[in-house]
Amino acid sequence: MSLLTTLIAVGVDSSLLRDVTNERLKDVERRHPRLGNAAEFLSAAFNEELPSLPRMMCALESAYLCCVEIVEPSKLLLETASHPSPSIADVAATTLGLSHEEKRTLRELTEWASSYSPFMPLVGIENTCVLGRDVVPGTIRYLA
Repeated sequence: MSLLTTLIAVGVDSSLLRDVTNERLKDVERRHPRLGNAAEFLSAAFNEELPSLPRMMCALESAYLCCVEIVEPSKLLLETASHPSPSIADVAATTLGLSHEEKRTLRELTEWASSYSPFMPLVGIENTCVLGRDVVPGTIRYLA
């Protein structure tokens, strides 16, 4: 499935990509292969047949892959950070212009994942999926 088809299947409003031509989208997908993986993880996160924990991890992985794509030009940050890294998430969230609430959610999720906690985070699965659904097209727009 193409990146656009996968995103539309999980409910991403195609108007969020209105300024990105199909040709440009294909170029971004070719130059940034993590975005295709991010879309696939996002699709899995919306699969209600899966248990909550795998869905939560897929939604976070989707958003975090986008964060890595955004900070990749700063190789030093990627090489020195442990993953998932709240600092990488913070830089990407600021770059994307996420709202205060979205930044807080992304930070809580990356801290949760980096702590290897066996418990579910306080952030709900719905909020996590919505975050991913906003971060992936935002990253595409930024990279296009």
